[in-house]
Amino acid sequence: DEGQTAFVKGSQDLEVCARMQEDRKMLEENVVRPFLGLGDAVLFDCRVLHFGTENRGEIRPVIYTNYWREFYRDPKNWDERESLFEGGEGEGSGES
Repeated sequence: DEGQTAFVKGSQDLEVCARMQEDRKMLEENVVRPFLGLGDAVLFDCRVLHFGTENRGEIRPVIYTNYWREFYRDPKNWDERESLFEGGEGEGSGES
């Protein structure tokens, strides 16, 4: 009821993810909606398909951060040419 993040079990595997996109029932059967209490945290592989559900309660703050190894690239979601930090390209993008 509070708009928690839902995860799709197994979707970090590209072949499984591709099958799920073709088979909606398979996708729906693998959605997990963990219930987190006040002050709880969830850690997950950022490659897992995840999405927010409708928040019918009050607005509340959230902290979200990503960390990945230098070999991992996600050009769909993160443009490595842009940086939020002084120092320019790559800093803060998981590169060493």
